[in-house]
Amino acid sequence: MLLAALVFLSLASAHAQVSFYVTSSSTRFSNVDSGEIVTYETTGNVAEEQYDNFWTSGIGGGASLRCLSLGGVKLSLDFRGSTQPGTPGADTALGGLKLGIKPPYFKLQPYIQASGGYLGTRTVN
Repeated sequence: MLLAALVFLSLASAHAQVSFYVTSSSTRFSNVDSGEIVTYETTGNVAEEQYDNFWTSGIGGGASLRCLSLGGVKLSLDFRGSTQPGTPGADTALGGLKLGIKPPYFKLQPYIQASGGYLGTRTVN
């Protein structure tokens, strides 16, 4: 759905440019609530929640929609996400603004980006 919205916006704005990319992410999560509760019968039925630590690697993608270009300064909307299906796993989604510059006589094009998003994890229980 996000991809369709980006394509529509790019068609509606002839001067805008869209770039697509593929991402890979490896993330370590610690102290994630596993949903499991352990009861110790010998200590008077004290229940404790269990927490997991795990690594997850996923693949994802994203798109940048350039909405303003003034000389060597470019402002873009950037959307990206990734998933690692199965258990354990994680899903991510980010959206934000990307401000890039193209200094004269340099091939590098540095940028700064501010994004916010969603992170969801899945554990065994």
